[in-house]
Amino acid sequence: MGAAAVPIGIALTALSTGVAVYSSVQTAEAQKQQAAYQASVNKNNSIIAQRAADDARIRGEEEVRKARKQAAALASRQRVALAGAGIDVAGGSALDLMEDTISMGEADALTIRGNAEREALGFEAQSAGFVNAAAFNLASGNSSGLAIAGTALTGASSVGTRKNESSKERDR
Repeated sequence: MGAAAVPIGIALTALSTGVAVYSSVQTAEAQKQQAAYQASVNKNNSIIAQRAADDARIRGEEEVRKARKQAAALASRQRVALAGAGIDVAGGSALDLMEDTISMGEADALTIRGNAEREALGFEAQSAGFVNAAAFNLASGNSSGLAIAGTALTGASSVGTRKNESSKERDR
């Protein structure tokens, strides 16, 4: 190999490394921006899921009030019907019937509350998943510097190898 060819080869390797590092920097910046955008989307999804959890609880409590009100209304209609039929509503089977109606209404209300709570917990789990995904997005966007360093080190190694080969060739 000619004496002039070795420095040109080293210069071209160094230039190639510079271009590769620049390209890696641009790619890393694009990945970082994409990761930040995705993290932002996941944060918004987390907020939406938390709002859905809050809404599930609110709707559940409204349904609980409705179920209790319906049970109380049914017990009142029973009382009126029984009293209209001349049955003593202050005790015995008539009182048991109305108490059972109220108890069944309360059981319905508790079932509604439990279902609403399970729904809310599902949304909260989604919210936590979105928060974790956002953190992962940000972490992965910030780790792209390692790729840049790897490209620079690989290129520097190639330049060093070429210089070393050049020195050996001159020594011959």
